[in-house]
Amino acid sequence: VINDLAFHAKNDILIFTDANTVFDKNALKNLVKGYTSEKIGGVSGRLILNEPKDNFDKSSQEKKYWEYETIIKKAEGKFGVLIGANGGIFSIRKKLFKEIPRAKAVTDDFFVSLAVLSQGYKFVYQYDSFAFEEVARSVDDEFKRKVRFAATNFQTLFFFPDLLFNKNILLSISFWSHKVIRWFIPFLLILLFILSIWRSSYSDAVRVILYVQLFFYGASIVGKIGASFKLRLPFFSLAYFFVITNFALVLGFIRFLRGKHTVIWQSTPR
Repeated sequence: VINDLAFHAKNDILIFTDANTVFDKNALKNLVKGYTSEKIGGVSGRLILNEPKDNFDKSSQEKKYWEYETIIKKAEGKFGVLIGANGGIFSIRKKLFKEIPRAKAVTDDFFVSLAVLSQGYKFVYQYDSFAFEEVARSVDDEFKRKVRFAATNFQTLFFFPDLLFNKNILLSISFWSHKVIRWFIPFLLILLFILSIWRSSYSDAVRVILYVQLFFYGASIVGKIGASFKLRLPFFSLAYFFVITNFALVLGFIRFLRGKHTVIWQSTPR
């Protein structure tokens, strides 16, 4: 559908959004004013996540995670190397649109954003152009969404190997730190835990590192117990959300390797 709409669109700027996104009244005006030069190929708006008032699992920390993600996106946007626009509110120059693959499942907004950067154009962040979405009502719903996106994100990566070692050093640094390394953090954490157990008897420092890990994972279990009662336990809920997010990355990677991810979009209950 996106490919067809982009083909039939007649104007120079394409605006992308999601079905559950609500724009601020000045969102579009502020979004397009970000095109201050021909070198800017895409402009992302700011997505503000709100928690539902009814039937919401208060143990979810998605809003806090997104506030952290927004800080990163804003910083990248200052240098024109925004890695992955907010799918609910972003725009690109029509001439830079690359057809989204249909045979292999990719994350469409991520693919469209990277395609702009791969053509040598800047992608910036317009903080005063904002829209609103609600987070998923439960941690389980959010977990399923993260597994799905993890699988398609890994697939998307293979379409843009040039960004890994780009002549724009800042672009490559952002790509590695914001996306690639973060996707492999769960595997690094597993390796760290195994090595800590193995070497803990040889070093006091390593033993402390092991204890810190055990404490953190124990805290995530307490957070999980709190989640079963839909309770938000500040530190414990955050630890649980961190662990389950990384577990979703592992499952997504397995899906990617097995080719089990789908090109069919599946909505998250909101």
